[in-house]
Amino acid sequence: MADDSGIDPRYAAQFQRGYDPSRDAGPPPAAAAVRLPGGPLPTAERVPLPPSRVERSHEVSPAVEQQEASEGAEPVETHALGTHTPGTRILEWAPLGVALVLIAFAVVTFSQSATDTGAYSGNFGMRDYMLLQARNDLPGPLLVAGVLAITVWLAVRPVRARRSS
Repeated sequence: MADDSGIDPRYAAQFQRGYDPSRDAGPPPAAAAVRLPGGPLPTAERVPLPPSRVERSHEVSPAVEQQEASEGAEPVETHALGTHTPGTRILEWAPLGVALVLIAFAVVTFSQSATDTGAYSGNFGMRDYMLLQARNDLPGPLLVAGVLAITVWLAVRPVRARRSS
């Protein structure tokens, strides 16, 4: 440890007490290189890179060869969003249906809350109060959820069509 009268060589001199540029402005001490025992670390063997998509597309799998060899195999009808099955057709239009149901429910709930006079008569219980609060609070989030679902449906359709082609 350095005494209080001088500059500690472990730290930069210009940031210590008692620094005088005319007296202490020498070159900074060079840090000695530290050598660790044991030599360099072992390295793993290089793994070859996987084949590119182009190379993989030219390779024919045995399942494809068997399908091409069979004469009775009928091609599967496809459309813009993949294979043509009733399940995919339903899943394709389900978000739009859910969105329309949410928007319709929001409109009905809002119209009921707008024409509700029970809130002003004052003679209703806790159940009626909870229904009143639900009718007042639900239309906004339901409308937002419906519009958001339609937006997502509109954005996903072109992406899925591009992926399947």
